[in-house]
Amino acid sequence: MNQPPFVTIPLRDGTQAAVSRDGVRVGERTFALTDIQDARQVAPDPETVALRVANERHGVELQPAQAGDGALLLEALFRLRPELRPAGFDAPATLPPDFPPLPVEASHPAPPSPWGAHPSWPPHPGMYPPLPSDSVSSTPPMAYPPYAPRPAFSGGRLSPYPRNSSDLIGAIFELFMAHWRRWLLLGLVALLIPEILSGAVDAVFHVAGGNNLWAGVSPAASQPSGGSVNVTGATLPSVNDLSLLALNLVVSLAIGALLGGWTAASLGIASRDALFGRAPEVGAALRAGVRRVLPAMGASILATALTLLILLPLAVLYGIMLTQFSTAITNPNSIDPSSSTATAFTVVGCLSLLLLLPSAVFAIHVHIRLILSPYIAATESLGPVAALGKSWKLTRGYWWHTFLPIFVIAVLITIVSFVASFVQNASFGAAVLFAMPLAAALIGPLGAISVVAVLYDVRLRREGYATLRGESNAGEEPVSTAI
Repeated sequence: MNQPPFVTIPLRDGTQAAVSRDGVRVGERTFALTDIQDARQVAPDPETVALRVANERHGVELQPAQAGDGALLLEALFRLRPELRPAGFDAPATLPPDFPPLPVEASHPAPPSPWGAHPSWPPHPGMYPPLPSDSVSSTPPMAYPPYAPRPAFSGGRLSPYPRNSSDLIGAIFELFMAHWRRWLLLGLVALLIPEILSGAVDAVFHVAGGNNLWAGVSPAASQPSGGSVNVTGATLPSVNDLSLLALNLVVSLAIGALLGGWTAASLGIASRDALFGRAPEVGAALRAGVRRVLPAMGASILATALTLLILLPLAVLYGIMLTQFSTAITNPNSIDPSSSTATAFTVVGCLSLLLLLPSAVFAIHVHIRLILSPYIAATESLGPVAALGKSWKLTRGYWWHTFLPIFVIAVLITIVSFVASFVQNASFGAAVLFAMPLAAALIGPLGAISVVAVLYDVRLRREGYATLRGESNAGEEPVSTAI
């Protein structure tokens, strides 16, 4: 005989979930109480409840439409199956009037056990099997053991559960190693050519500064071309050097934005495929990157421009210091302390020092908040502005979670690039045209994987696994959803 449900809650997909003595109903399916082996909340935002059910290959996942309804549903289930209640789970403050009462150990024996009905099933890790009916004691158990660790997902693929920073870093390396041959090939195509073009720009300006392209350049002895001002063994760049440096930066950023959009789109799409459990296809990723190059490029340009805009006042002040007050910097005693020059020098210098730390901190903060935007534009049908807005929204409250994995991978890439840069001690041209582009092509895909892995982890926290799973175009489930 069907029993009316004790609690019914709406779900985000438009269906309902209910708990009654007949079982747990999710949408059109009903699961017997005796078949439920585990139940708990697995994600807080959005609230996600997962059930481990006998004879179900995958776990049953549901997302309540209203915050707090998941705890209400779990409390009803735990009152009917008290042995499922995990340690630390407290009943909601407000309960419906017809809610099932708390079980009384002495007078109400435990409901039939799934292990009794199926002796071959082992207890779920982290749970005690119910005691036999003849050994039920009025003394409640002291405590439940801690919940069993979540399963690992081979190859670093997308998990139904959000990962912490250390697990996310491990998943990034697993994704890289699982398809390392494809990543190397993709890096040689999508990164080597842009890096060579960027190195060619550096080479042109190096020659324009009066230097021999193929001669070695020692970092300790590298000095600007003629017109530098000597300061106790160090050098300050001249106006000509600063102009060449600024022009080099502008041209490099322009080329990087044009080609970087295609690189980010191609590597981002390949990384998404790897997260969904599909081997990245080099040709398909490059073609898809061409289709998404404009949105990814626009998002990259806007994110870079906003970050540089924060540093612009500081750059202007230091430019004034180096070009207008070079004499005062090298020899403070050369100017009259009572002169207007000394006053202007003091004001500009103090402003530069006061702006240095807050400008740098704010620029880093904004950069991390927007760092996902090119990859959002690559993997979703969004324009540049919408991608920036989504990146800003996704990283709200997850700044450190976004920063740490990307920073760790960036440090590794920087170390490899720094080692490759030592080639310039023998030949500057060989370093910027061959060694450094090759190093970037070999390890650069790891940077794209790190950003995409963080992107989908914060999306998992915001949108839930069911939404992300729907993005997969594979013919089968990308990963197991078993609890």
